[in-house]
Amino acid sequence: MELSQEDMKNMSPEQLKELQKKNCIFCHIVSGAVASKKMFEDNELLGILDINPANPGHVLLMPKEHHMVMPQMPDPDINHMFMVAKGISNAVLKGLKAKGTNLFIANGALAGQKSPHFMMHVIPRMEGDGLNVFMLKRTQPRDLEKLQKTLEPKLYGLMGKQPPEHVDSETGSMPPVKVEPEAPEAVEPETEAESEAGEAEESEAEEPDKPSLSDIAAQASILAGGPQPEDDEDEEEDSEEDEDEESEEESEEDEEQEAEEADEEDEGEKDKDTEDEDEESEEQSEEPEDDDTVSLDDITGVLR
Repeated sequence: MELSQEDMKNMSPEQLKELQKKNCIFCHIVSGAVASKKMFEDNELLGILDINPANPGHVLLMPKEHHMVMPQMPDPDINHMFMVAKGISNAVLKGLKAKGTNLFIANGALAGQKSPHFMMHVIPRMEGDGLNVFMLKRTQPRDLEKLQKTLEPKLYGLMGKQPPEHVDSETGSMPPVKVEPEAPEAVEPETEAESEAGEAEESEAEEPDKPSLSDIAAQASILAGGPQPEDDEDEEEDSEEDEDEESEEESEEDEEQEAEEADEEDEGEKDKDTEDEDEESEEQSEEPEDDDTVSLDDITGVLR
């Protein structure tokens, strides 16, 4: 049963997706209904050899879930697809001794997409293989700037980010930065008691401390050249300390003097004792000794 354009317009997105899967040759390859030469397979992706290769070893890497174009692919599946494509590229370079690879995505009919199933092409490149890459056209810097201003906000907007600021090539200056004025802070009205208390605190802060009579007297004494009361007390304390020190020194000197006099008296008595002993010894030496010996005169006198 063929469906008309009107029938397709009245279908829900889920119904359209199921219809596309039924008519998609690559969904039949994924399900196994159509035979293929598998190079890689996991739960999300399938890699097969292209039956119409640009070069030998041309691999088609596709999601198992039906997605027509790349924007319909979930981000985790895109990340996984590129990781697998990196492995296939390395395998082709080593296994086939290729000199390079092209990773190609045809996203939309005008970009060369021929199948309603999104896929990535991994094409080995050899020297002199005759394949032509895109013929690039030179673009003027001003045109590039226009493209940048058009595309960059769209890209960052889709990613939920703020685009960076750039220097203008003509003026050499950064674009003006828009600064939003800050909203004034809400001030709650004060009660009468709070306002009176605040006025009292302000008046206390404004009024300086009144000097006391003692402070006035001290300042007058300083201006007159007289000593301050505190200085007099300090001087009296210092003089008392000096007197105590002098009395202590005098008492120490008296004690030393008395000790010296006592030593001199002891030495004088010792000297007197030694003089007396010397005189006695001299007197003893001057007195004749009582000698019991008999002289010759005595003997002759007796004989006569």
